[in-house]
Amino acid sequence: MAAASGLRGGPAPGDVRDGTRRDNVAVRHHRALDGRDEVGETVAVHGHHDLAGLAYNRSSLVVLYGPFTRSGKPARTDTSLPWADGELIADAVDPSGAPRATSLLLHAVSDGEQSGNTLYTARRGAQLSATGRKLRNGKAHAFGDFDGDGQRDVAVGDDGSRNDEPGYETEPAGVDGSLAVYPGAGGAPVTYRLPEASGSARTDYGPGGYASADPDGDGRDGILVATYEGATLMDGTRRTTVLRNGPATANGRQIPAKWRHARPVGAADFDGDDKDELILNWGADAKFGFYGEPATRWWITDGTTSRDRATFTTTDFAPRSS
Repeated sequence: MAAASGLRGGPAPGDVRDGTRRDNVAVRHHRALDGRDEVGETVAVHGHHDLAGLAYNRSSLVVLYGPFTRSGKPARTDTSLPWADGELIADAVDPSGAPRATSLLLHAVSDGEQSGNTLYTARRGAQLSATGRKLRNGKAHAFGDFDGDGQRDVAVGDDGSRNDEPGYETEPAGVDGSLAVYPGAGGAPVTYRLPEASGSARTDYGPGGYASADPDGDGRDGILVATYEGATLMDGTRRTTVLRNGPATANGRQIPAKWRHARPVGAADFDGDDKDELILNWGADAKFGFYGEPATRWWITDGTTSRDRATFTTTDFAPRSS
């Protein structure tokens, strides 16, 4: 399932049909905060790519089930799920290419605070669940097999971001500084405490999000968490710090040591050895970023070790013309 995700963006008209009527429902094409188009590539419940989006007229959540014709017509359309303002996050494609059912997370809009989440689970041979499961508040999330049972779980938790309006700057104890893993097989969520952040390092926008990663290849994913000191891999009860640093000087100015730590972007098995490499990013802007005028630095690590498989900066991607 692909999710048209992010927050705000212009409408993308859709010729949506259910086989008996023409709805002419426009699906909102979202944009992420940094301006990137985010359309996931995942495989849904029957082995074909699907597309999920929020109807521009706020009538429903729209799921277009594949396969699609060359003109873009889906095999069928589901408009039975309720509309809610927020961001859609679909689980990822199986790296092997094998079809698997991919669940869909709806993250509610936020003004910096940790907002709510609703999970629509997927099962092979069936469409998304008709009733969404309400999860805890949290702006960070990651899909993965975190307990090693072969089922896809979802982790949701605190990313450190806070609403800076007077009276709204804090989060309740059940949200602050923790994440919860919701097992794909069902059952109660398991809560874990996040690495502590020193007061001097804290910012209103937080250190970043989560990613699933299996750097030791044991078949059980860990949760790669952004921290103000870099990144921490949480794998069950184990905690492994992953640290890379940017330069002391960038863009003609000195960079304080506390702002030089790279933070995680994701993980993937680039060399096919069944062990994930970790992807870290750093930029002179405290919020970093994937695009923009200042160059950003990237590391593809050899798992959680101090070795790197690759390092590069974005300055070499598109050099300025004379």
